[in-house]
Amino acid sequence: MNYWQSSFLCLLAFLLLSSNIATQNLENLGQQPAVQLSGNLQLGTQFYQASGIDGRSTSPNWNMSGSANLQLYEVSLPFSFTLGQQGQQLNYPRFAQFGMSPTYRWLKVHAGWRNLNFSNYSLAGHSFLGVGVEMDPGLWRIGAMYGRLRSARMATTSVAGGQLPARYQRNGMAFKLGIGEDNQFIDLIYFQAKDDPNSLPSGMIDSTLKAAENAIVACTWRLPLGKKINFTGELAGNMLNRDQRSNLAAGYLSTSIPTPLEVRTSTQLNYAVRGGLEFDFSPVLLRTTFERIMPEFNSLGSYFFANDLQRWLIAPKISFAQRKVNLSGSLGLERNNLLGYRLETTRRIVGNAVLNINPNPRFGADINFTNYSIDQLDSRLDNIDSVRVAMVTTNYSVSPHWQWQDSLRSQQVFVLGQFQALNDRNPFTREFTNMETWLAMVSYNLGILPSQWSFNFSLQAQRIDVYPLRTNRFGGSFGVNKSTKDGRWSVSLHNSVFKNYLDQEADGLLLSSSLNLSFAPAKRHQLSLYTSLNHNKSEQFANYTELFGGIQYQYRWR
Repeated sequence: MNYWQSSFLCLLAFLLLSSNIATQNLENLGQQPAVQLSGNLQLGTQFYQASGIDGRSTSPNWNMSGSANLQLYEVSLPFSFTLGQQGQQLNYPRFAQFGMSPTYRWLKVHAGWRNLNFSNYSLAGHSFLGVGVEMDPGLWRIGAMYGRLRSARMATTSVAGGQLPARYQRNGMAFKLGIGEDNQFIDLIYFQAKDDPNSLPSGMIDSTLKAAENAIVACTWRLPLGKKINFTGELAGNMLNRDQRSNLAAGYLSTSIPTPLEVRTSTQLNYAVRGGLEFDFSPVLLRTTFERIMPEFNSLGSYFFANDLQRWLIAPKISFAQRKVNLSGSLGLERNNLLGYRLETTRRIVGNAVLNINPNPRFGADINFTNYSIDQLDSRLDNIDSVRVAMVTTNYSVSPHWQWQDSLRSQQVFVLGQFQALNDRNPFTREFTNMETWLAMVSYNLGILPSQWSFNFSLQAQRIDVYPLRTNRFGGSFGVNKSTKDGRWSVSLHNSVFKNYLDQEADGLLLSSSLNLSFAPAKRHQLSLYTSLNHNKSEQFANYTELFGGIQYQYRWR
């Protein structure tokens, strides 16, 4: 056990000890019920059948999930679990997750399957099987966790038929110490994760499989600079060993400097930084952000991490006419190849503007504009023009809406007009990649309040131009819903039909229908049955039919 691990375990033991002492403060317990239980249990099964195409889901499926909260005076004990299986074969996935997070005032303890988010660059919402604690006594912000981030797995085949590579079991721990509140704080975070090379049989491991380990020290903050300006950000240093079996790199760092991991030939040191200013001069708001994530920066406490990028963002917002008119937007600049090692440098420019108009409760409108451009610059080598990426995607949309309601009925009308274009600036590829999409839609909803009937209608027209075809689709939908005033049961039916055209010639129909029934046989019990049918008839593509359905039961405590 190294210096950093010993320090972490001492801190975790101290936190758990202090939390046990804190729970002994039981004043005012007689002022509330001793025991309260709330929660729900859900059981469900689904089926799927397809003809004419390969199935897009397995059948049958079943799942069971639930959550409960046991309140013992001021101590809250929430609990949750998930069970399920897809398909009938033994190699199809089964899953089972149990977890609970009891709370008492400023103390929360986690056990089982949980997830925590300490910062964007360290432990960032990754699920784990283990234990954790969060405490915020007064101005202190304290947290810790230890557990398994992922289980070991031999190379196998997924339900969809793809190959899943082998992987080692990965364990992790994290600690957070900070001061402040949500709107003003500074936190220090340490995160460490390590693959267990002994979690798989040594004779059955692909030679390319490496056991990694990762340690990150991070600091996040949100600090006021006066009454109307806030300074936010995060700074993280990352030490990553991609192969624990690589040779030690003696002399790389001074032996007098304690490091969380042994320095090896596969060790990489990197950093990530994000900073921004928030200005609140109502009715004008402004947010600016700068972020730089170095190449190879990676956190094993995050499911996905983008690196080798630098971005700037500015996002203003202004309100008029007592906030009945709001105008907001943003402009972002991004590039990669921070160290110049790539063969090309990719730049992105993203801009958008949104206008919301709500002059009265009956009418409103939203107008949106988005522009996204990407291009590549020469770096170590001159790019070949025929493969150079240079594209601009533009989107416009307008959506006015109206609503009326009285004691007898409620009505809503929604209109949408949208245009999207992808403009390829590369003369060698634009003929095959340029695309335009037009969409127009109008919908009407009517609710008869005394009888609990509701109806909805919609019409839609769409055109897509992409080499070498022009596709048009025209159609609409109709739906009806009926429920009882006491909410014990409801039934809904929805149908849609669309006519397709390819290069002005008719190409069949797309029909869909769904039926949903919900019934509460007794208080706290809910039974739902649902089914849907999709049928596609085409002259140039495959005809197919899909049928999907299921049953869901729910029981609620309190």
